[in-house]
Amino acid sequence: MPVSFNSLKAEALALLNALPATTPAILQNAFTAAVAGTVTSVSTDWAEAQIEDAILDAEYLTCVEIARSDRNPERADFEESSANITSGGILPLVSTTGKPFVGDYSAIVDSVTGDVLFERPLAIVTMAIQNTNDMFKTPLRITP
Repeated sequence: MPVSFNSLKAEALALLNALPATTPAILQNAFTAAVAGTVTSVSTDWAEAQIEDAILDAEYLTCVEIARSDRNPERADFEESSANITSGGILPLVSTTGKPFVGDYSAIVDSVTGDVLFERPLAIVTMAIQNTNDMFKTPLRITP
């Protein structure tokens, strides 16, 4: 069964004995209905809104941890692109689709060539910018 908000909610309701269940067959029907999103809790101890909030909080924390882990294979599903940024510009808080950025940026890519750019000391970047259109370019010596 694929995991969804309703399937997680049904599992939580079942674990908390919050589904109508006078027999195993009724419990199974109630669980199936909960997965479909058509049954409500019968518990007086656990408010359904609290269960829903706990699921959403856990999903949010899971997404944040995936986004922050550069080795997680699911991270690509969370990546977004920003608008073009000029040299010295501030990294934006939201993507071009309006989604907020969470965690570190994965890469900065040249919008013309598609090359991945690397962080360099400010003096080297400044020298490169100042010599962009100069016929007597100052050679950039990058030493480790």
